[in-house]
Amino acid sequence: MRRFSDFRQVIKIGVSLVLVSEVYTVYAPYCFSQDSSPSKDAQFYKELSENDIQVGNYTKAIADATKAIELNPTWGEAYNARGAAYIFTQQWKLALPDFNAAIEHGIIDAGVYSNRGTVYSELGQFEKSLADFNTAKRMAPQMSQLYNNCALTYLKMGNNQKVIEECNRAAQLDPRNASAFSNRAAAELNLLKFDDVVKDCDKALSIDPKSAHALKLRSAACLNLKRFKQSAEDGAHAIELNQNQNGAYYYCGAANLYLGHFDKAVELLTKAIDFNESTKWAYYDRGMAYAQLNKDALAAKDIQMATALGWTAANLLPDIKITTEDKSPTQASANEHTFPRLNLMQPPAVSIGKASPEDSSSSNNSSSQISSPQSKPEGKANDQVMKKFNQEVADNPNNATALFRRGTAYLLCNDYGHALLDFNAALKIDPNYAEALTNRGNVYDRMEKFKEALADFTAAITLKPELIEAYHSRGHTYILLENYQKALEDLSVATKLNPPSAEVYNGRSICYYQLGQTDKALDDANTAVSIDPTFACAYYNRGLAENKLSKTDDALDDMARAITLDSTFWPAYEGRAEIYQQQGKPELAAKDKQKSADIQKAK
Repeated sequence: MRRFSDFRQVIKIGVSLVLVSEVYTVYAPYCFSQDSSPSKDAQFYKELSENDIQVGNYTKAIADATKAIELNPTWGEAYNARGAAYIFTQQWKLALPDFNAAIEHGIIDAGVYSNRGTVYSELGQFEKSLADFNTAKRMAPQMSQLYNNCALTYLKMGNNQKVIEECNRAAQLDPRNASAFSNRAAAELNLLKFDDVVKDCDKALSIDPKSAHALKLRSAACLNLKRFKQSAEDGAHAIELNQNQNGAYYYCGAANLYLGHFDKAVELLTKAIDFNESTKWAYYDRGMAYAQLNKDALAAKDIQMATALGWTAANLLPDIKITTEDKSPTQASANEHTFPRLNLMQPPAVSIGKASPEDSSSSNNSSSQISSPQSKPEGKANDQVMKKFNQEVADNPNNATALFRRGTAYLLCNDYGHALLDFNAALKIDPNYAEALTNRGNVYDRMEKFKEALADFTAAITLKPELIEAYHSRGHTYILLENYQKALEDLSVATKLNPPSAEVYNGRSICYYQLGQTDKALDDANTAVSIDPTFACAYYNRGLAENKLSKTDDALDDMARAITLDSTFWPAYEGRAEIYQQQGKPELAAKDKQKSADIQKAK
């Protein structure tokens, strides 16, 4: 059954689940000890150590605290001071015995237990860490930072729901606690709740405008929401505030890639790789940038490295509907049409026409095994199929047809990096390969690089005016650009496809509807349904036309058919809700709107 994602495949961005947490709060070494009679010299060096910590001179703080311990080996406060300095220098294994000694020698303070909990967490001893944080919370239940620290350990454990609960409590205790909001955003990012991440980061930044952590998280969320400009700006600001900000280089680099700033993307993604950030994604995206810069050897090397590190098309996020910068999916009107699917060109022998006589039989045999876009819209290419294509390229490395066929297989599996490399290579061998231009245009279309897509489709049509698939693909891109008149012209040519395509008539129905020719929109939707009676999107678009023509009962029937065919096709719920609203049935309308919202949230 066709799903909504089939109608408009979009580029998907991976979210690195590398820990993206705020640092722990380390409590200053001021605490109560049962030993109230240290020597004056010990007291002097302990106070020096505390002052050293305040000014960031941690090496001297360790030395001064050590002198205090030597002068008074049972004084817990001195051990606590040195342990705090060890935390700031990330010497976890040295900090642990000091906090143990501080507690053993009578320190009774929530800060000491919190500091030891921090050390346990950094050493991977999470249960002990949580035990110490909980002890600290019992001693000082109103200290909001204790809940933050506890949340960070849960974040390392991957328990995002507990992170949110702890941060909720921290924010309740102190609404000005910026870390509570940014740490909660980190958990929401791991849960792919990108809109919630943006809201919490906005709140954190309203409290602390210089929070590099919040800027980085918002950069990551905006990247996944396709708000590339803001993602790039936030990432750059995070890096400016903290050049060691883990994660920011990757997010900023990926955003620059999708903005078309390829040199900048390469620079930032190289930094990301140096920092070991989201490594397989950094290699993959840098490879994509190199491909755009026509540095194919470097591109191939990076994408091979990404694959070796475990990158596959299966790593991609679930499909989402792309909207403009100021419009979220839940705000989409029922009058907005679902976009038609791409008509990805298969490579049967009649479409290729480039194979040499000695490899023509291989071409015919392999082409029949490629999954169609309907039957396999995404995921990892079939291993046996790809093995054949890889062998074909290995046997004929300078054969444009072999590269085209493998590139098409990659495209059908949404592996745009490998597809782009193969189509580029095929076109270097044969610049007049119209089919390769068409499918490279489809890669660009899916990447939302519409200018490049249109250029390739137009070049293909110029080279081969009878290549109807190129008209279909160009019409699809024009619809995405809301140039309905040009889309109409191209799709009218594409109606000559043999066999006829339901997607073409559905797309032309959209154009007629948007251009105010509702009767023609209805005719084309009828044709789409007659060609493919299981095409949910066509019923939805027919319902829109019927509703506009005051055929309300027919419109309701078609929305219901669309839902029956695909219960997750949320536009049909929106369309039916609008009709119910017109009929004065607000309860039924509200029910459908809620169903639509639930589906979109789940996706």
